Amino acid sequence: MTKKAKSIIGIVAAILVAVTAMMIIMPKNNFSSKLNTVVEVKNSVAKPEYSQTVVNVSKDGTYTISADWWMENTPGFVTGLIVTDEAGNNVFSVTGGMLTADSRPMDLKKGQYLFKFEPLASGDAYRAYCAEHFSGEDMGDIDEDLFTDGTWNMQYKVSINEYFKNAYLAGLICGVVIGILLVALVVVVMRKENAPAKKYDERQIAAQGEAFKYGFYTLGIYMLVLMVCHGTGVELPIDVPLQLLTGLLVSASVLATIMILKDAYFRLDENRTAWILFLAGFAILNFVIGVINIVNHNVLKDGVLSFMGCTNLLCGVVMLYLLAVILVKTVKDREED
Repeated sequence: MTKKAKSIIGIVAAILVAVTAMMIIMPKNNFSSKLNTVVEVKNSVAKPEYSQTVVNVSKDGTYTISADWWMENTPGFVTGLIVTDEAGNNVFSVTGGMLTADSRPMDLKKGQYLFKFEPLASGDAYRAYCAEHFSGEDMGDIDEDLFTDGTWNMQYKVSINEYFKNAYLAGLICGVVIGILLVALVVVVMRKENAPAKKYDERQIAAQGEAFKYGFYTLGIYMLVLMVCHGTGVELPIDVPLQLLTGLLVSASVLATIMILKDAYFRLDENRTAWILFLAGFAILNFVIGVINIVNHNVLKDGVLSFMGCTNLLCGVVMLYLLAVILVKTVKDREED
């Protein structure tokens, strides 16, 4: 067995182990429902008066309740949501014109949970609702101009999800590990085992040094700008993980651009055409996932660009940019020939 074959088998085995680990540690009991309803507001009266759906929980456990009715435009009313168990006890409540919200972790029993959505078409209705369901809490004032007559198609998405304290961190780590292993697998597959030269030559190494220098400068400037924004209280509509990822990808794009233009991106034993096809396929995959996130309203969370919703779109843009740089370099080389 060749060294290349052994490397491929080892990487594939590592990927399978990482995927298995992720499947084992990730929460498995998630229960959800969707409710589509048309709400008509006329003279500050909403019809229907309420809508409701039921979510069935199959086992006792610790869960979080999620609600989502984020839209492109804010409707002319506020929706109040009350979640009750089979005994009629209130387990979660929230209000908003459009929102995505998650409850704190709570212990729930097996059974049916009723989600009741009530459109509040005036300031008085909103205040009365808050007084009934949020007694003792300071709800603050509400803008009366929010309430208008009209008709809106509402899609309410709710779920009860098993709670795992470190689920996000564990999933993120597993995702990063799997991503690194996939890149390593592609690198090994792309390399020609019988190529006369298997490394970068001296000219390429020198060009890479220059590229890393400018990539570092770019990242440093980006982090300084970010530090100034946070230090002066400028609120960016981007969550922090996405801000950091953007900096990494921008600096990586600068680095890759210099390396491509100076013929220092591909090793002498690598299949350039196969790499281009891989980048194109990776870009398409990321854009497809990005579109799904847009359709599912995962890009914006409470008016802030989210890490989970935007990562694939951002990666797709970077891959498309790299393909454009490779195309420019190819055209330039042909003109020089």
